[in-house]
Amino acid sequence: MITSDFLIKNFSKLAGAGFVLCALVSPGTTAFASNSKRADTHSLFVTMSNDSSNNALLVYSADATLVASYPTGGAGGASGNGGSVQVFGNKIYVPDFGSKDVAIFAQKGKSFDLLGRISTASAPVSVTIGAGHVYVLETDRVESFKVSPKNTTATGSVALLIGDGSAGAIGYLSDGHVIYTEKSGTIAQIATKGGAVTGESVAITGIPDGLSVPLGLDTTATKAVVTNAHGDAYQEMLIEKGRVVSTTLGPGTFTLGNADCWNAFYRQNLVYSSNSPAHQIDLFEVDRNSIELNKTTVATFEGAPTDLAVSSTGLLGVIYGKNISTFKINTDGSLTEIGTSETASTMNGAAWIK
Repeated sequence: MITSDFLIKNFSKLAGAGFVLCALVSPGTTAFASNSKRADTHSLFVTMSNDSSNNALLVYSADATLVASYPTGGAGGASGNGGSVQVFGNKIYVPDFGSKDVAIFAQKGKSFDLLGRISTASAPVSVTIGAGHVYVLETDRVESFKVSPKNTTATGSVALLIGDGSAGAIGYLSDGHVIYTEKSGTIAQIATKGGAVTGESVAITGIPDGLSVPLGLDTTATKAVVTNAHGDAYQEMLIEKGRVVSTTLGPGTFTLGNADCWNAFYRQNLVYSSNSPAHQIDLFEVDRNSIELNKTTVATFEGAPTDLAVSSTGLLGVIYGKNISTFKINTDGSLTEIGTSETASTMNGAAWIK
């Protein structure tokens, strides 16, 4: 997924040709587990095929077995992004990068129906939901739409700070802002009014020197965690009220083969992060105003992990290349692997639905 020309070129500049951030590899994982409890077997892991001609919603059981595939009717093709597939209630939102729309599916029993598609002004890369609205991060702007699939007209549109096509991920904050990343070098937020985006993009303040490829983010309440994927000074940032309040390096520098790229919150105080070049998942802990490394490695892979998602019932799903692995989260944050499978395509986006 993080195979865009921008990221590959950036990686080469900063670390030489010795690492490949997201290579396509064969399956294989190792999880480090303790304090195990019975795993939820009813939740479904959802992602998209990201096919540049015929995109599809892919649905997997909790043990990583493919259950079904549903065409979106559009074209995929996004890369170097996070948070593309989102769930709200019984609905799943899947961006079609190539055809500039977002497909909406509704869960009905054991199947999913395509309700329709929202047309976007430019190519969509990431989606988040809050305040009764769907917020779509596109290559040059953020658009807001009411959650109802019948309301396909944008309620607001705000330009990105840079808008050079390097948009990474978007999240919603309960203080009424959306926050997003642009990999070429900025993190910004936008205010909402009545749920609609309004005004202009405002840069996050307090970012220390050494910002390099801000990419993955996740939010909980008023806090956001953002990766500084190619950082040597720090690789994770905790953001609240429009400013960086804490940073941490994690297991090591980018130059030495570490790059925490994608984040997923669990229960507001734990953050699982895909360390792509190190082929592992790192675990961070968030306190009131700080973030720090909890466990260097909670799972390892034969390939580079990319997007990941945590369920409300304590399951973690991880994509790496053409593979998916699912885990049960134990009480101490460690992981027990449930299942692994290989697919025909390099997937993009990760979410869980009950």
